[in-house]
Amino acid sequence: MGATIRITPGIYYEKPLILDKSLRIEGVTEGDRLPRIVLVEVGTAFLIRGSSRMTVKLQGLTIEALAQDPFSDKSSIGVQVLAQGPEEVRVTLTGVQIRSYQGIAIGGDPQGERSVSVEVEVNVVNTSILTAGLGIGIGMSLGRLILRESELRGPPVPLSALGAPLYGVLLLNPPPSQRIEAVLAKTRIENFGIGLMASASSKLEQGRIDLKAVENVIALNLGDGLYLLGDRVDAELSRNEILGNGGYGVKLAFPECAPEGARPEFRFQGLIQGRDNSLRNNKRGNLCPEDFNWPPSFVKAPESP
Repeated sequence: MGATIRITPGIYYEKPLILDKSLRIEGVTEGDRLPRIVLVEVGTAFLIRGSSRMTVKLQGLTIEALAQDPFSDKSSIGVQVLAQGPEEVRVTLTGVQIRSYQGIAIGGDPQGERSVSVEVEVNVVNTSILTAGLGIGIGMSLGRLILRESELRGPPVPLSALGAPLYGVLLLNPPPSQRIEAVLAKTRIENFGIGLMASASSKLEQGRIDLKAVENVIALNLGDGLYLLGDRVDAELSRNEILGNGGYGVKLAFPECAPEGARPEFRFQGLIQGRDNSLRNNKRGNLCPEDFNWPPSFVKAPESP
């Protein structure tokens, strides 16, 4: 596993920290007090960068990465996992609080060979992410994500005032040799532009996305609760509560679901499975398109009064 570093409660002002070997960083709690890591410049608070087999665990920390360059579009990331080779990189966050423009970013080396298989697994448990500005809760382009018993919230200011969509969870554009596997369970996603979006298309020679979401609450987002695009996205959705969103509860990329005058570039042609989802009070409708071949019992029948 590597060395263990224990940090006592207090405020620690740090430049970006690069972790390139197995390590466990553990906060020592005193009541409700956690060690607080504050990033003092634009960048990534914890950059986990591996080209060989490694395991990193972050536990019991508060991470603040709110620095932003006013003269560019650069903003800070709480935790970034950047895989650089074929060996497995495993990252676990437990009991972590993140306040940042982007909470967690997961991907491969942008300068690396796209045909090289990269093994990345990120486990996020009992963790809260509060984004600022035009941020994203969790964004990933490859690997496996297990997100459970956590909370993702968009910025406290009205999203319409920010002028651009934000995403609670964004699964996007896996390279052709890669796959995104995302498992979300008992997690709350709210106050974003779109709660969860997944997009992958063979037209762009992209890999596959497999999404499984069980017993989550996706609520109060400015736009859609879930939005799925492309022909390489499969989703299993069961026992989720999707409510009070400003767009559709679950939207697939079809012309009839797009804003007037717009056409989705990557029509959804994937597989939808699941059952017993509670969808209600979504402003534009609970499902789009309504005449899609949704699975039997995909929507839980309302309880009798």
